[in-house]
Amino acid sequence: MSKLWAFIGVAAAVGAGYYLGKKLMEENPELVSDVKENCTEKFRTASDVVKSGSDKLSKNISKIVETGKEKGSDFAKMAKSSTSSFRDELNSLKEKITSAGKSAEVDFYEEEEENTQETEYTSDAEFTEEVLEEPEEGSEAL
Repeated sequence: MSKLWAFIGVAAAVGAGYYLGKKLMEENPELVSDVKENCTEKFRTASDVVKSGSDKLSKNISKIVETGKEKGSDFAKMAKSSTSSFRDELNSLKEKITSAGKSAEVDFYEEEEENTQETEYTSDAEFTEEVLEEPEEGSEAL
C-alpha cells in the first residue's frame, strides 16, 4: 500500500510541476526563450568539447593499435629468424655428428678376431690363483 501512495505522490508532484511550468511560460515568454537559447548554446559547446575529446581519444587509440601491430610483427619476424637460425645450427651440428660417425666407423668384430688369433690356449698353461690381500687390523682401510 505504501508503494501506491508513493506513486501517487510522485505523480502529483510531476503534475504540479508541469502545471506551474506551463503557467510560468505563458506569463514570461521572454524568460523562457532566453533560458532556451542559453541552454542550447551550452549544449552545443559541451557537445563540441565531447566530440573533439572523442576524436583525440580515437586517434590515440589508433596510434596505440598501430604501434602494437608493428611491435608484434617485429617480434614475430625476430622469433621466426631466430627459430630458423637455430634450426640451421641444429642441422649443421647433426651433419657434423653423422660425418664424424662415418669417418670413425670401426669394425669391432675384426678386432675380436685378431685378439682370438693372438691368444692360444694350451693344456700346459699354468693358471695361478689370485691371492687377495686383506688389510691389517687397525688400518684406515677397514
